[in-house]
Amino acid sequence: MRAAVGESCAWTQIVSSPLVRCRAFAEEIAARYRLPLDIDPCWREIHFGDWEGKSADDLLKTCPAELARFWDDPEQYTPPGGETLQAFRKRLHEAWDDLPVRYAGEHLLVVTHGGPIRFILGRMRGLSVTESLRLDVPHAFRCGLTAEPKNVQCEPLPKETA
Repeated sequence: MRAAVGESCAWTQIVSSPLVRCRAFAEEIAARYRLPLDIDPCWREIHFGDWEGKSADDLLKTCPAELARFWDDPEQYTPPGGETLQAFRKRLHEAWDDLPVRYAGEHLLVVTHGGPIRFILGRMRGLSVTESLRLDVPHAFRCGLTAEPKNVQCEPLPKETA
């Protein structure tokens, strides 16, 4: 993630998921560049309920049929006690729409997870939930996004910075 951010800082504000990996990194960058940091729960990863913190291998051993149902149709099957994809998508779209209002004129670094990135990129590209889930978002992925009321664009940065 440090390589993805680079050595220079063009941001004026950082917004981060409260989950440990994102938050710790955001706190580090905020301290290094003396930037304000907003920890926003709307940018957390989807909540997997009873599956939270378990690997796919663990789930294949303990509940293979349920995992298969989720993989086959994640829009219709939610992990036990988990957040639905529809609620997750709504939360992220609202968080995205709030950024230019809440941080007008700021150049933001949003530190979040693969799921939120997929859903925001999917929205910007007009993709369905299922298509959004298929987007390739590697670890430490960095994407420059511009959001203006009538002009939203996304252009991933060159691979060597991702």
